[in-house]
Amino acid sequence: MILRFIRTVFIVVLTGIFVLPTNTLLSADAEDKVEKAEKSDKVAKKEEKAEAEEVTDEEEKSVFTRMYSSYEKPPEGNRQPWKLVRALQHLQDDIVTGKPRAQDAYKILLVKSNTWMSALNDETWQFERNLDAIAVFVMIGGGTDIAFKALRKTTLGEPSKILLKAAIAYAEKDVETAYNLMQKINIETLPPSIAAQFALAKSMTISGTDLPAAKKLLMKARQIAPGTLIEEASLRREIRIAGQMREFDDFAKLSKAYLRRFRNSRYFNDFVRNLGFAVIRMDPENDQQILDLLDEITSGFDDRQLISVAMYVAKDTVVSRRKALTDWSLMKMKDKIVPGTRLDKRRLLYDAASNIVDITRTAQILDTTSEIDVTQLEKSDQKILKSLTIVGSRILQEAYLPQEKSEQEESPIKAESDEMSMEKTMAMIDEELASNPVLSRGGDLLKEIETITSGN
Repeated sequence: MILRFIRTVFIVVLTGIFVLPTNTLLSADAEDKVEKAEKSDKVAKKEEKAEAEEVTDEEEKSVFTRMYSSYEKPPEGNRQPWKLVRALQHLQDDIVTGKPRAQDAYKILLVKSNTWMSALNDETWQFERNLDAIAVFVMIGGGTDIAFKALRKTTLGEPSKILLKAAIAYAEKDVETAYNLMQKINIETLPPSIAAQFALAKSMTISGTDLPAAKKLLMKARQIAPGTLIEEASLRREIRIAGQMREFDDFAKLSKAYLRRFRNSRYFNDFVRNLGFAVIRMDPENDQQILDLLDEITSGFDDRQLISVAMYVAKDTVVSRRKALTDWSLMKMKDKIVPGTRLDKRRLLYDAASNIVDITRTAQILDTTSEIDVTQLEKSDQKILKSLTIVGSRILQEAYLPQEKSEQEESPIKAESDEMSMEKTMAMIDEELASNPVLSRGGDLLKEIETITSGN
């Protein structure tokens, strides 16, 4: 550590010597030294980032765990990190309540805050509260350059830096490092101003391996920060987890809670997507309850929101053969989509895929879908179109198509023949479903269905 400190000081001094005003021409030798200094500085950053992984389990307990948070009086000044981040958090809350122009104001302040904080002196980073503020800053969209600078300039110990290191890994999508560092953070020891943000972030890092624990963290985040973007985002995540865990009662309760509290949120469309995500993962035995809940939840939706949910549900349920949900979706979209648009083509496709096994409509459906421009469809929809074309063609080639009824009553032999033909047709379709992954269980096949928006 002493050698690293000496090397870092040497780098800073060397950089200060050779970085000249922009209107001054550097010699080739000086330029070379500046470049080497910058490269060394980047190496030092990487080493600092990896430093947390170089300790033993015993050292973790004494070096990394923050047993309590500092509540020392923060430095004064309107451009102090803790003040700027607080202002950004207030704007986030305005966004979820639907306040006009809040999103634009947030983006502007985010950029300005990064510029202002980059110019702050080294003393700024000797306060734990400012380090914590920068940790939140990078997790809500701020740049990581200022975070690395704070780590280099601070003289505080590891417990004061652990949040910032975890936040950097989280923001840079370094999943393994973020997971490991988040495990060293005890949410109970953090001040309320940042505890909810870290509870939400920590839940994201473990949701792939421990859904119940992720769910508890999200509930904790909501309790700490009611009425804020943190609560709104946590609710959206909990709805998704309820779908993954197939917990219908939780799904219903959380969805209704979101609508009561955040109907005007800027992120409402993400709620709509999570709603669809959860619906298609519920047990089929709950389909009637799901339909009743969907009718209740979507009763106040505008056409665009309703179409978004219905399209999402239709896409998956049509390949998982949950016809009641598909029919509900198609019915909700009826007369709400402009004919000939890309959305209309998708609606026609899902309607066709849902009814292709109806041998009385197969030929008509194939004629209709043959007019769909494949280039207007997403790749996953192109596969659905290809699959329904294969199934429909086989039905017409191999299935027995009943002729027009004569005035005479059909004989028992004829009726038995029709029944056998239908069984043969369904057996053939089941075989196609088993061999064609596009028509297999939608929850397994389409793990991440592409975002459905009104522009698709």
